Amino acid sequence: PEATRAAALMSREVHGVDEFDTADEVLTVLRDKGIHQVPVLREGRLVGLVRTRDVLRFWARTSLAPPPALA
Repeated sequence: PEATRAAALMSREVHGVDEFDTADEVLTVLRDKGIHQVPVLREGRLVGLVRTRDVLRFWARTSLAPPPALA
């Protein structure tokens, strides 16, 4: 285990999204491929990573009504 290399652990088939894809498109890739994170690419180069929870947090912040004020 200590000497195990990253190559032995990694996925060979990588599914990426473009930096201009919408949140819906990213979530579709995550769901359809059964993965929880996806690399974000610009002209084929890695610029970031989006996780399922990143998309869900974004939707929660932008779609849900704010909580009522506490009195």
